[in-house]
Parts: sequence; structure tokens; C-alpha cells
Amino acid sequence: MRAGIGCVGVLVGMLWAADIAAAQENDSSRSPSNAQGADTSELYKFEKSVQPSPPENRQSEHHANRSHNNEHDDGFGSELGASFAQAMMELTMNMFAAGGVSSLQRLDHGAGEALHRNEGEPMIPFARYDFAYQHVSSDITAHVNRFEGGYGPAALLLEDYTFNESSPSATLNVQRQMVLYRMSVGQHEVDLGLGQSTIAGMQRTSISAVSVRVRFMLGENISIDVHPVWGDGMDDYELALHYGMQYGALKIGCRSLNTPGASLSGPFAGFALYY
Repeated sequence: MRAGIGCVGVLVGMLWAADIAAAQENDSSRSPSNAQGADTSELYKFEKSVQPSPPENRQSEHHANRSHNNEHDDGFGSELGASFAQAMMELTMNMFAAGGVSSLQRLDHGAGEALHRNEGEPMIPFARYDFAYQHVSSDITAHVNRFEGGYGPAALLLEDYTFNESSPSATLNVQRQMVLYRMSVGQHEVDLGLGQSTIAGMQRTSISAVSVRVRFMLGENISIDVHPVWGDGMDDYELALHYGMQYGALKIGCRSLNTPGASLSGPFAGFALYY
């Protein structure tokens, strides 16, 4: 079993390295003809529409909101609202803490937790690899390589999401790195993520990103993943149905990247391996 897991790890590493090398080669080998056709490229139009807010604008908005709130901070109503907000914050933090503790206890069969994680289950995996092929339009396809590794509530997610356009020839790459806090409640899992997304095509843009992934276990072999990611200038929404046995599953779903002025959306199919 350990030898098989090692082979899967080597395969994942080879696929990840090959995708990164291909993306670097595409960046270095763009010809003048590709640059000339950029105005008609849907990928280039999408990339141009990713416009994160300048830091000074965010700072001024923060000061404006704080000043506006200060105007209404007087009186019994504001004190009541502040008390309610504090109580809700404490309740939320307690729920987050309980969910993280539950994820950790599932790994210890001697901790007295009613639900334990068996080897190869999709819930709070030690390691997981996802691959998907997506059809966006007649000229645009995409493929995704995603790796997740962690222990209990803490995990790291790495993703390489590459779009290829046939006419005109163009490539757009979205790389994402996120730290996850994984909470488990019964047969369900909720993951909070914080990190950044990097969009690379004709130029390179990095934006902050936060995510909430929810996994619903509908049965022993069926689960649904809802995975929205919100960023400064680009949002990402994914819905997937997984069907499989221990250590792996096939999946189908739909994914959509959205900016204020453009969208790249379409169905996908792929598989997931987990340990």
C-alpha cells in the first residue's frame, strides 16, 4: 500500500512540474503574431478585465466607512448592536474552534470521537490530488491540477488552472496558493481558505483571495463540493459531484471565473485521489 501511495505521489509531482514547465515555456515563447491577435483573444479580454483596487483606494474607503460608522456610534441602540455583534463573534469563534478540534480528533481513534476518519476517505485527507478537463467554448478549453496536503484542521492548497485558446492562439494561467482551516461537522466538512491568486497571460497580476469550501457527504460513495473563492477583481465558483470508492473518485461539475467585465465558464470532468 505504501509503495502505491509513493507512486501516486511521484506521478502527482511529475504532472505538477510538467504543467509549470509548460506554462513557463508558453510565457517565454510568445511570438509577435500572438501579441497582434491579443485584441481578439477572449483570454486576453478576460485578463484585462481583472482590475484589483489600488491600495490607496481601499485605504480611503476604510477610513470613510469608519468615519461613517462613528457618526452612528452614540446611544443605546449602538451599544445593543455592539453587544449583539460581540456575542455573535464569540459564538462563531467557538463553532470554528469546535470544528477544528473535531477534525483533529477524527484522526485519533483513541480520543473517544464517535466519527473516525478511515484511510482513503475524502474527508480531511492527509493528501489529495485533483485533475479536471473543462470545456469553456469552441475555442477555449482548460485543465486543472490541484494538490492539498495537511493534517487535521491545517492544510495547504496549491492549484494550477490553465486555459488554452486555439484561435487566436493564447494561454492564460491562474495559480493559487491557500492556507486552509478545515472543520468537520458530522458527515460534512467546511474549509476556510486565505491566500492569493496569480493571473499570468500577457502580463502578471497577483490578487488576494479568500475561500469557503463545503463538502456534503450524501452517502458512502457520493459527495458534493461547493467551492467559492472571492478575490480583489476576480471571483471563482465551482460546484462538483463526486462518485467513487476508497482512495479515489470520478467527478463532474461546473466552474466559472468572473470579473466585472468578463467570464470564463463551462462544465468539467475529472478525478480525485486522496489518502
